[in-house]
Amino acid sequence: MVKEQTITSSERVVMRVIWTLERATSRQVVESLTDTQWSVSTIKTLLSRLEKKGFLSSTVKGNHKVYEATMSETEASLDVGAQLSEQVCAMQIGTVLKEVIENNPISKGDIDDLINLLAAKKQTAPTEVACNCMNME
Repeated sequence: MVKEQTITSSERVVMRVIWTLERATSRQVVESLTDTQWSVSTIKTLLSRLEKKGFLSSTVKGNHKVYEATMSETEASLDVGAQLSEQVCAMQIGTVLKEVIENNPISKGDIDDLINLLAAKKQTAPTEVACNCMNME
């Protein structure tokens, strides 16, 4: 299920730090993102936005806010998949999925799962997928 609020690509970079560390202060996030060349204020703005959107919660410990994700990385990734299916013509989903599979590392276990899923899906798949662009809500 796609949340009304979505995570932007910049916000996702910050979320990945939080997911990796499980909880973090803004200082820890800033230190983890030195390669981005973002300013401290940019990172704090992203943290604040994520908290307002409900993707992060925070508690105050001493002089620091400690941030924690309110949803798992898996849940957020599933939202990306749902967003993709809303943003791409149904006729193009197969092409996009092939591109993702071809250009990203995938574990052998995930490949086995995909093979089984595709074999089952093939049993009831249409010969052609209809365009859904004109009946988008």
